[in-house]
Amino acid sequence: MNSALRSDVRPRELWAWAMYDFANSGYTTWLTGGDHRRALLLTGSYFVVGLLLLPGVRVARGRRVALRVDRLDRLPISNPARGNAS
Repeated sequence: MNSALRSDVRPRELWAWAMYDFANSGYTTWLTGGDHRRALLLTGSYFVVGLLLLPGVRVARGRRVALRVDRLDRLPISNPARGNAS
């Protein structure tokens, strides 16, 4: 199964998402008074809302910013936030 996963996804991240999903499922079931059908409908609505929000995400801009930050982190300059002030 590991070969099917992306190489940049760490197992710890998958575990965290699994725990989030488990807690979210329990919370929505509790919120709906034990009605699993409503809980499933509520959970599905999260995905619908997410799909509606996706067109507003500017992937190219986010990638540019992430790469810029990555380059800045590699610079051998004084960075007090990382504890290597010279």
